[in-house]
Amino acid sequence: LLAFRNHLGWHQPDSTKHCGRACTWTAKRTKGRGRKVSMNFQNSVKSALSNYANFKGRSSRSEYWWWTLFTIIVTTALSSFSGLDSVASAVFFLPSIAVGARRMHDVGHNGWWQLFPIYNIVLACRQSSSEMNKYGPPPPPTL
Repeated sequence: LLAFRNHLGWHQPDSTKHCGRACTWTAKRTKGRGRKVSMNFQNSVKSALSNYANFKGRSSRSEYWWWTLFTIIVTTALSSFSGLDSVASAVFFLPSIAVGARRMHDVGHNGWWQLFPIYNIVLACRQSSSEMNKYGPPPPPTL
């Protein structure tokens, strides 16, 4: 784990120091070399739930908005049952913050920009940066 973290630390933009190894985890995320991943509703929900406390890295615009739609649908569906919508909101709180932070990283900003609602929406709607930034490589391409 430490070697992996150090490996990521060497991939700073505009850095002359590079370990020379390929990032194998990006190939794993794209399910094969050069293949595009469809970030649909199901994949977005799986990604957000499996990275529920991961505040590092980047998430695509589609992942962010599909996750937002999922949380709205679930809390709305459970709102007719007393108390269940509160439970759903509590369960989705941390994953939503994590996906939002990774989305802010994708557009090159710190995750704390989520605290400013209007500017947060503007940043969340921006197109992803296709280059590597200080938060890591871009998310895998989507279809």
